Amino acid sequence: MNKVLNTLIYKRTSRVLWQESKRFAGHSKWANIKHIKGQKDAEKSSLYLQYTRRMKIAIAESGGIADPEKNLKLLQIIEQAKKSNMPLSSINNFLKKQEMAKQNTQSSTVDIRGPAGSIVIIELLTDNISRAKNDMNVYIKKFKMSLADHTAKNNFDHKGIVITNLLNDIDTATEHAIQAGAEDVQEVENEDKKYYQFTCDPVLLQKVQGVLSNLNYQILSADEEYVPKIQVTLNENDRSHVEKFVTKIRTSEEVVKVHDNIA
Repeated sequence: MNKVLNTLIYKRTSRVLWQESKRFAGHSKWANIKHIKGQKDAEKSSLYLQYTRRMKIAIAESGGIADPEKNLKLLQIIEQAKKSNMPLSSINNFLKKQEMAKQNTQSSTVDIRGPAGSIVIIELLTDNISRAKNDMNVYIKKFKMSLADHTAKNNFDHKGIVITNLLNDIDTATEHAIQAGAEDVQEVENEDKKYYQFTCDPVLLQKVQGVLSNLNYQILSADEEYVPKIQVTLNENDRSHVEKFVTKIRTSEEVVKVHDNIA
């Protein structure tokens, strides 16, 4: 699965919902109207959920600061959410909830083994880890997946990933990567658009982002990722099964990131 796509945009769930809804769309005008409205509502719901996840991460990374005036990254995400027409009431309610829960917020991961050697890593941010993990176990059993032991993460490299616009040529970008403290930079493509992907130690993520921003790069995303050392290829049925599982667990607000080793 394309990690650049997961980092740059948040359309995957919407596409799945769109594909599923098309299958059951009726032929009457009324059925099609309901179908289109339902699909658009699903897209909005998925998009707004992604914004709340990003806000939750920004609050956690700042040490629990839920005031956008004191948390620049949070402010930037809120501005993006507003431009996407996320209701201000929903944003404010979310911030109030985070303010009340911030003293108890903890992070954790759940490592899962799927079919044919696939591994899914779920990152949680919650005020009740035990409850959140129990919720995940329900889905794991339902989809006949299994919990992985602590060695599952050995199949991944934990990296900081910064996606930017194309600026200058690749040789200059490489010089800038060295200057910023990044390990690597490469040109990547998504939906016919090209970007630079800078890779670094996750500890240096904020530093690399800051230096690149000062060098006039437009930061499109900056996040920690579990990058698979070796990817596995699934048949159509297994891939569909894992995608349905991931789509289901993403409906939980406590799931902030999902990583996998699927090609």
